[in-house]
Amino acid sequence: MDSKNKTSRFKIIFKNIGFYLFATLCCTTSGYIGYWYSQSKNKKESELKVATKIKASQINLAVDQNNNLIVIDKKTGDYVIYEDTVGTFIYSLYAKNLWTNQ
Repeated sequence: MDSKNKTSRFKIIFKNIGFYLFATLCCTTSGYIGYWYSQSKNKKESELKVATKIKASQINLAVDQNNNLIVIDKKTGDYVIYEDTVGTFIYSLYAKNLWTNQ
């Protein structure tokens, strides 16, 4: 009886250990998959952007119906669209500059 009791105890212990190892393995694997997926999605956004200084006479500024700021190069016609918050911030800086220069 004693050997049956020991084997049943070992089965229960190993079953619990196996369950927790499997659960830990699943959580760890899903964490790594999530990390690498987000890294692959954000790869394009992590590229460095080069800031260039341009004169105001070289560009046109426009605002679309969603209040997005559009910066248009006069020579090439290329344009860059910025979110509405960026446009509002640039406009507030421009207005502050005009107000202090008067």
